[in-house]
Amino acid sequence: MNTINLSGAGLSFGVLAAALVLVLGIWRGRRDLGTRGMWGTLGALALTTVGSTLLFSSGLLTPLLSGEGFGGGLALALLGLLSLALSFVPLYIAANWTEVILHQTRPTR
Repeated sequence: MNTINLSGAGLSFGVLAAALVLVLGIWRGRRDLGTRGMWGTLGALALTTVGSTLLFSSGLLTPLLSGEGFGGGLALALLGLLSLALSFVPLYIAANWTEVILHQTRPTR
């Protein structure tokens, strides 16, 4: 059973979000914030990918997933939801960095 796809949409969107944070920082004249945001997003992407891969590939969950019937299906559904939730963490961090960049580069009145 393969619940994690390392080249899936979550990874692609995370890399795209990191690039967009960098571009926003450069465009608004704060390359330092854009670079920090890019590395923060890529770091979160690496941690969630490695963490979920270790969790799902370690064999600790094999007894849960090998069961037939309702218990095995429920465990598989919960793991799918956990994987989906972990794929949104880098996007959340990229959105936070976008807000920081926009706040720091807001023109003063």
